[in-house]
Amino acid sequence: MPRSLPRFLRLLLTLLLLTGVLVFSLSPQSRVAANVILTATPITWNVVGLDSNNVNVGPNNFPVGARVCNTGTDPATNVAATFAWDDGGNLYSGDPYINLRNGSLSTISISSLAAGSCTDFYFEVSITRNASAYDKTRRYHINVTADGGISLSTPQPREIYVEHLVSQNRNATTDIELDGVSIPPGGTMALVVGQTYTITLVGFTATNGYEQIETFINFPNTIFRINSVATSYSANDTLSPDPWAASKLYADGCTWENDPNSPNYRSCLDSGKYGGSVTVTYNVTIIGGGGTTQTLSSLIYDFSGSSYHYNSDYSASARIAAIIDPTTLTISKNFSPDPTNAGGISRLTFTIANPNGGSVGSVSFSDTLPNSPGAMLIANPANVSTAGCGTPTVTAVPSTATISASNITVGPNSTCAIGVDVVVPVAGTYTNTSGHLFVGTTDTGSYASDALTVNTEPLPPPPPSTCSTPVNLAQWSFENYSASTSTNNGPFDASSQAPGVTAQAQYGAGGTGGSASGIANTTTFPTGWSAPSSTGNNGNSWGIRGGWPASGTPTGSTVPYFQFTVQNASDYGGIGFVASYNLQGNWSNSGNWYVLYSTDGASWSQTGTAVWNKSNAWQTNAITASTTVTGASTVYFRLIFVGAQYSGNPSSTTAIAYVDDVRITGCTRPAPPTLAKSFSPNPIAVGGVSTLTFTLTNSSGTTLTGASFTDNLPAGVQVANPPNLANSCGGTVSGATAGSTSLSLSGGTIPAGGSCTVSVNVTATSSGPHPNTSGFISTNETGVNDGPGGSASATLTALYPPLIDKVFSPDLIAAGGVSTLTFTITNPNQDNSLTGVAFSDTFPSGVVVASTPNAATSGCGSPIFAPVGGAGSVSFSGGTIAAGGTCTVQVNVTAAGAGTYNNVSGAVTADIAGGSDTASATLTVRAPNPGLAFAKQIATASTGPWQNFVAVSAGANVYYRFVVENTGDVPLTNVSVFDPAIDLSACSWHDGDGSSLTALFTLPVADADEGHIAYCVLGPFTAVSGSHTNIATADSDQTSPVSDSATYATTGLTLVKSSLGSSFTNAGDLIHYQYVVTNTGSAPLQGPVTVTDDKASVTCPDLTTVGDNDNFLDPGESITCTAIYTVTAGDVAAG
Repeated sequence: MPRSLPRFLRLLLTLLLLTGVLVFSLSPQSRVAANVILTATPITWNVVGLDSNNVNVGPNNFPVGARVCNTGTDPATNVAATFAWDDGGNLYSGDPYINLRNGSLSTISISSLAAGSCTDFYFEVSITRNASAYDKTRRYHINVTADGGISLSTPQPREIYVEHLVSQNRNATTDIELDGVSIPPGGTMALVVGQTYTITLVGFTATNGYEQIETFINFPNTIFRINSVATSYSANDTLSPDPWAASKLYADGCTWENDPNSPNYRSCLDSGKYGGSVTVTYNVTIIGGGGTTQTLSSLIYDFSGSSYHYNSDYSASARIAAIIDPTTLTISKNFSPDPTNAGGISRLTFTIANPNGGSVGSVSFSDTLPNSPGAMLIANPANVSTAGCGTPTVTAVPSTATISASNITVGPNSTCAIGVDVVVPVAGTYTNTSGHLFVGTTDTGSYASDALTVNTEPLPPPPPSTCSTPVNLAQWSFENYSASTSTNNGPFDASSQAPGVTAQAQYGAGGTGGSASGIANTTTFPTGWSAPSSTGNNGNSWGIRGGWPASGTPTGSTVPYFQFTVQNASDYGGIGFVASYNLQGNWSNSGNWYVLYSTDGASWSQTGTAVWNKSNAWQTNAITASTTVTGASTVYFRLIFVGAQYSGNPSSTTAIAYVDDVRITGCTRPAPPTLAKSFSPNPIAVGGVSTLTFTLTNSSGTTLTGASFTDNLPAGVQVANPPNLANSCGGTVSGATAGSTSLSLSGGTIPAGGSCTVSVNVTATSSGPHPNTSGFISTNETGVNDGPGGSASATLTALYPPLIDKVFSPDLIAAGGVSTLTFTITNPNQDNSLTGVAFSDTFPSGVVVASTPNAATSGCGSPIFAPVGGAGSVSFSGGTIAAGGTCTVQVNVTAAGAGTYNNVSGAVTADIAGGSDTASATLTVRAPNPGLAFAKQIATASTGPWQNFVAVSAGANVYYRFVVENTGDVPLTNVSVFDPAIDLSACSWHDGDGSSLTALFTLPVADADEGHIAYCVLGPFTAVSGSHTNIATADSDQTSPVSDSATYATTGLTLVKSSLGSSFTNAGDLIHYQYVVTNTGSAPLQGPVTVTDDKASVTCPDLTTVGDNDNFLDPGESITCTAIYTVTAGDVAAG
């Protein structure tokens, strides 16, 4: 028969209680697919705002982000985050006050998220600058999807709340750095699309920090992809630390309540602060926006005391991001001279142009020289030059074929020029195409190409027929042969000869009675011969004995003879002959020597003769003969002695002629002249004048005539007016007229061993480096010099003038307040410093230098800058700014009257460069604006945490805290607090720095410390049943009263358990239980609700499914939980 329900089933209701409120944790949402588990968690503050006094100044764009983490074991692919408003309205215009920034991204995706890693997605919310926007809200969530059907969102409800943000100087931005390099306020950072950068925000807050703080740069998400954030604080929360504070923009120091349905919405649930010295380091990749400039403002905003604040230098701390589309940078190249000649030199110049408004660094390229029709190589020396390129690294090794350049910096709207000399071996057309131009690792797609025409080396002019100092083509000392007692008919090679020349001596045998040839010295000589003289002897000599003519004039058929031949002598003219001789044996009393020459070995002409001297001594260099032969490849000389004495029958002679130190001489072409050029002065300003001087140098001993060259001036350079031509070279100078862009000299004369010059004034019509390479120099005597020194290269730099910007910080002050006026002067020249930098600034009427000017300069050299308190202007002079550098000039200013002060500086100038740039900024001065904020808070302990609302049991203790804050810009006097329900006479007031205060007290204007905030804690008070809201009011002499309230409510909860059956019969029967939980108190209780039964597992639905569908079990609301119990055999046996 049926048995009654066992009475031993026990029930336990577990209430998870935090300060009297049942706790429901808004946990990150998660979804699982395969081995991918994703969570999505908000990472930014729900509070945004507008300036509390003027909605048209201060911030209005705020990041809203979520962190998506993959806690699974497999990577998530195609992860996308999409922003959504809960109201379903248009993302960009669906609300009058709160929307996404127009044009910003609403969906951001990544291709993969590795297991165990997280990524952050940042969207941009924009607040309409309208006072009606204050205290408006708009709820949102962020949907996340991934492959595999994964779909989840951030927790709901969550909303954007628009607060009143008080501008205060307790928060400030001290620096913005790009890859470790400081960018001054108003300065520009050039960022290249596709590149990744580290951008660091450095700032400070009150020393001890704030309960809530968010610090960020307003990066547009269409341009900046935030890869990571690292944030550090000198003041850190040790009480309720935010586990992600170091990796996001927002630090939650006090467990902020984000649920709009909570009675403690927008208040702290715990204690703790972050702040002090703050550093936020972004790693960002530039994903778009090429060609635009973006104003990047830095916001540090917080909640502390009883109000919300932001840095007063918000506008003044802005930097400019010049977004560079790398494809706009171009590279071009040019060969000059073009054409050149085979074996000659041409200068290869690369020009990189940056049309953007910011400097671009980390530029690089490489160029492999062509190997057809021959191997073009880097010349030796390479003569590498750079202009307008910063401090690049150029690799150009002589006799190799690859040129590379890196670490190039090109200034804004400027060019960089790199020049290298190259050589070409053979005639033809050499087409040279460089590699692509890179900015960092980004390929710009730009490359350079040019073709060099190489002509066959022209025939040089004939060598001179005469010269003052001929050179030896060949010389015979005969020391390369051995003296012998035997005869030697040769031939005899020269002991030495000029490069390329071959030479040989031949014996012409014959004559009356015959002849013989041999090599002899004073001790060794052919048998039967007389030894050569030892007087003036120089070792071995060559002799011919017998056969010499007794008389007559020799011809080409006369024998015997000494013959000396040189070949490959076409580069020489005025070929001559020199020899020493010694006569031995039987000679008549008088005779002549004769020198004959021929260029073909068949036709002979006499070129020299004289009476010989038969004294025993050697006749040193006594035989000389000259010719006018020029350019002949082969020249022959024969030396014949006439006057031998014969006797006997048959007739014979013992006459011997010895020769030694035989030389064939010639005249070489003069060394080619060289051409050099220079600009002076250099650099100059645009429109300035520089003297272009060409120096023609002749290192030879021969006067050079017919000197000529041409120089085509580069774009942006032309002959000045007046040209002031000067010419010491003679001849004709063409093109030396105002406005001409080509100069040439013809018919000039360069003195032997000297130089001459041609100079003309030129002017620059555009800024930047202007590399200039002339054509080759040539003369009648040398022909074209297409080798080293044959053309001249120089670069005329026209300086860019300095640029100036200015900013007031803060740019909104109260009358009589102080603002720091900062001038930033930029030198856009990458190679040249600017000197004599100067400017002045006359302030608008009413603005003067503050009584304590705090004048400062940085990066300006040793300028003169001495502002005087009360003065209506400042002046700066004598500054020096390094190449590519910036100079920062600061002075404090003040204004006594309210108004808008538009200030335009005078033009900034520099020596040489001049300048016309001015800077403008606006200082807004408002009437003093007193401000009083007041908060009344409640807690269950005297140390907090302090909240707007607490849930307590009846009879428990509660404590009240009163917080009064000066949020204005004038001191507040006679500050008082009134509470109709609480006697405040026992208040022990103290300020935020711990100093005691006595009511009525004065609160100063906020500064870096906490002295502008006053606190008082009273209690304990005994809670009575019900909900009790207590209102208090604060006031001062300068403000209207401000009220705030705190509430406590008592808790109550009932549980009713029932079953759907009253009996069971068999083991295995199921009993269904219901548990109705009802909030019978006065306080809303935060879920989840859990019921614990010692025999069954109880399941409770989410609170969002009951009542008003929020996360709270409100007074009077109920929730029904369920459980199923399976009857056991023991239950049946127990009855």
